[in-house]
Formats: sequence, structure tokens, C-alpha cells
Amino acid sequence: MFRVFRFLLLAAMIGTSLVIIAGFFGAVHPAFDTLSNFRLHLAVLLVLMAVLWTFSCSRVPALLFALIGFFAIASASSGLPIPSGSAQASTSSQTHRLFVMNLFWANQTPEAVISKIIESDADIVMLMEFGHAWPSNVQELSARYPYIFHCPVHYGTGGVITLSRYPLRTEPRYCGTYGSLGLADAEIDGTTVTLGAVHLRWPWPASGPRLIDEQTPYLRATGENALIAGDFNSVTWSHSMARFAKAGDLEIVGNIGPTWGPSLTIMGHELQWPRRFGLPIDNVMSKGKVDIVSATTLEPLGSDHLPILVDFQIR
Repeated sequence: MFRVFRFLLLAAMIGTSLVIIAGFFGAVHPAFDTLSNFRLHLAVLLVLMAVLWTFSCSRVPALLFALIGFFAIASASSGLPIPSGSAQASTSSQTHRLFVMNLFWANQTPEAVISKIIESDADIVMLMEFGHAWPSNVQELSARYPYIFHCPVHYGTGGVITLSRYPLRTEPRYCGTYGSLGLADAEIDGTTVTLGAVHLRWPWPASGPRLIDEQTPYLRATGENALIAGDFNSVTWSHSMARFAKAGDLEIVGNIGPTWGPSLTIMGHELQWPRRFGLPIDNVMSKGKVDIVSATTLEPLGSDHLPILVDFQIR
């Protein structure tokens, strides 16, 4: 029985290690990039299995697998809610606020979302999965946000929408396929800033890489200053995120922390993975004179995604 246990544990450590390593080859195939989304969780599992191995077997294999696990955790540290000390706050500049959230098409508490947006006193709001059920609710915000740019999807889960207190230029504007990206220029403190609301698909088996291919020319054409945020369906450290950021010469804001957890309904009861222990797939990027002061997650608001509150300044 003990030999069977050793064999199964060793096979599990080898298999987990191979999946972790495969996740570093997202540039080779999108399937590997999807595997990278689970790198952090698999790395923690691998370390725990290595510790378990030391209690029953020799320590040499355990050390090797533990090193793989710790290396993987370190490589994914940008997705952990760890204060990075990289905020670029300036006491001479006005601080502005961005509220970002994937609403979730089946959200049963839209009033809580609207209330939190009002409470946050955000200057800009970016919402994903803005479907047919939401326009009547967002009308409550029209007095606060007179400038609106909506990239709709006429079926399914909905598109992306940006609501702003700052004037949005009518040109240039861009809406990506499936409402995957909405780009529009705003005037903030006398500076033109490209605002982008994102809702990409998974790298694999969905069409995330093709969407980035489509969006690359428009990201390259963005101005010197930009603030882009949303649901990338890719973790902070993924190849997809790096491709998107490189296309727009953008800097990824790290250490926001996990934002999404899967749910499963069994016999009418919904089982929800804690979002704060989920995947950091809702992300923020910036460039130019846009300095990020802070980016933090908020409490759940009826969605499988946590909202993000971003404070920023224009240098």
C-alpha cells in the first residue's frame, strides 16, 4: 500500500511539474498560455506534495520539486496582492479614480453595483458584460457621467462600456470584435488620454490570441498616454498579457491580486470558489503621463469577478 502511495504521489508531482513548465511556453501555443493561468495554484500544490513526500520518502526528489514550485510562485508574484512600492504619487497633481468591473451577465444585485459606483465617487467607470438588462440601471448614473462610449454585443453576455466625467472625443474610436475592446480619447487635466475597456476571451480554446492580433494595429496607434483595464481572461504574468502590453507600449500594473473564481450550480445550490483565492485575470495597464497611485480589489457585488478601484494622476 505504501509503494502505491509513493508511486501515485511521485506521478502527481511529475505531472504537476510538467504542467507548470508547459505554462512558460505560451508563445508556442495558446493552450500552454491557458495552463499558465493556473501556475500559482499548481505551484502551491506542488510544494505541499513535496512536503508530504519528505515525511515518507527521501528528501532529494522533494527538494527538486519544491524548487520548481517556489520558482513558479516567484514568477507569478505580480498577480499576488503584495505592496510593490512602485506607486508614483505626486502631491502636486490631482488624483483621479477609475472603477472597473465585469458585471456578470446573470448578476442578481445590480442595485449594489450602482450604489458602489456612486459611493466610490469614480471619475471614470469601465464595465464588462454590459448586456440587455443593464441600460435601465446605468441611467441612474447619467447625471454623473455625461460622456458614454458603448461597444455592444447583440447576443450573449454583453459588451463593454465606458462612462466618464471627462469629455470623450468622437474620433478616433475603436470597438473590437465581440465588444472585446473599446478605445476612446478623453481630456483629463488638459492631457489627452486613451481610455480602453477590455474583455478578451481565454487564450485557448477560445479566440483570445486572434482578438489580440486584430487589436494590435489599434493599440499601436494609441497616443502617448493611456489607461486600459478590464477582464483579460489571462493572468497578470501570461504571454497574452505581455503581447497586449507590448502592442500598446503599455506597462502592466502588478499586485492587484486575484479577481475571479469559478462557480458551479448543483441541485439548485451555487458553489463559488472564493474570488480572493482565484485568478488575477482582471488587470490594469497604463503608459505616458498616467501614473498609477493604487489599484485594489473591492468586495463582491453579485459577480464572479471582483471590482477594481484605481487611483491615478496625470503627471
